[in-house]
Amino acid sequence: KLTNAAFYAASSSKSAARTGVNGTYYIWSATVINNRVRITTQASLVGKSGQVTAWVPIANITVL
Repeated sequence: KLTNAAFYAASSSKSAARTGVNGTYYIWSATVINNRVRITTQASLVGKSGQVTAWVPIANITVL
């Protein structure tokens, strides 16, 4: 679950592409790079190539 999260296009992006994001997303991969993880919109898309929605700071994630 994301609360007031920032979406980044890449793990190394300096600026957020979108801010204030809330809702349920799924961690695409547990790999953490620059304190960010990749997320996706559906459980069925986890780990599938080309299905990353954004990179999100791990501080913005609440695991349910």
